[in-house]
Amino acid sequence: MDRFNEEDDLCAKKLMTAILVGSIPFDWSEAERIAASPKYRCEFEFWAVLKETQEEMEKPQK
Repeated sequence: MDRFNEEDDLCAKKLMTAILVGSIPFDWSEAERIAASPKYRCEFEFWAVLKETQEEMEKPQK
């Protein structure tokens, strides 16, 4: 049973932010391959976190 975990989601978004600003080297092809693999099957979630993070980063800072 899959359950949403807010702490895990926040952690994933913090990591994605670090990747997007260039703080962490990242191999997008390898990440996509792993996310799509039968062992993890989380490709949809991977791209959703990317999109959500990009949208948050585009919002004006308060």
